[in-house]
Amino acid sequence: MTAGHRDAEGPVDELVAALALADAAALARRGAYEEALRALDESAVDGPAEWDLRARIHAQRGDLPAADAAWHRVLAVLPDDADARAGRRRIARTAHGRRPVPVVALGAAGLVLLAAGTATVVAPHHPATPPVRSAPPAVPETPRRATPDPELALLADALRGPGVRVRARSHDVRIVFTRGLYGPDGAVLTADGRRALAATGRRLRDRTVRVTVLGHEARLLGTEPSGGSDLEVSRAVTAAAVLSAASGLPLSAFTLGGAEQSAAPYAGHDPATRSRDRTVTVLVAPA
Repeated sequence: MTAGHRDAEGPVDELVAALALADAAALARRGAYEEALRALDESAVDGPAEWDLRARIHAQRGDLPAADAAWHRVLAVLPDDADARAGRRRIARTAHGRRPVPVVALGAAGLVLLAAGTATVVAPHHPATPPVRSAPPAVPETPRRATPDPELALLADALRGPGVRVRARSHDVRIVFTRGLYGPDGAVLTADGRRALAATGRRLRDRTVRVTVLGHEARLLGTEPSGGSDLEVSRAVTAAAVLSAASGLPLSAFTLGGAEQSAAPYAGHDPATRSRDRTVTVLVAPA
């Protein structure tokens, strides 16, 4: 799907719309449905992607008539949209006395509609979104004695700034933020986190690069130090939206994923360290 904008003026407005949708989706994923709907009401976003997100939020709240109406608006613009059709069919079956159709949120992985003992994954639409890897391959650390490519060394120098640690590796430049970007247990950026990402995005302006954003979360004591999560991917989505808007890079230049917990930048258990792991790692490579 492609996001619309009431006063569309080209790529800049498309990026603003993508950011508004990402923020609303992040609120919905943490269960703040009313806040997510208010965020959509206050934004300038208007199009199939907005109505698809509204439908999913209404379905999650149990307001199936409102969800059906929102998906109807999607189909008015995109009559062949398979997800909207599937959502309306399941709601119709519920209205005709079949088993209830609960909707279970799976964060960035989408929504699952359960009916008659089956499960159908309905992936959310993100306008012009980058690919999302649910389990990205591990990115090996370059040995410290290795000499980085001169082009990468120059790129690393250009990307350095307050609030980040930057290191050129054999195949990319790794950017780690010195402070956490998100509040506890959510994918909504703090004001400082948004500013830090925007500053990094501005340093990416006018560069022909590929960017990988890997979300992290604080590791809890007693949990396995492996495997990503929907929260991590959600954080990567919101970070990429800010980086894209600030850099002018299209969202298609970004690849997103959730990192292994063992790859968290700080990976400690004390409160200060855990707060810093509410973050993303940004990997930048020449395109």
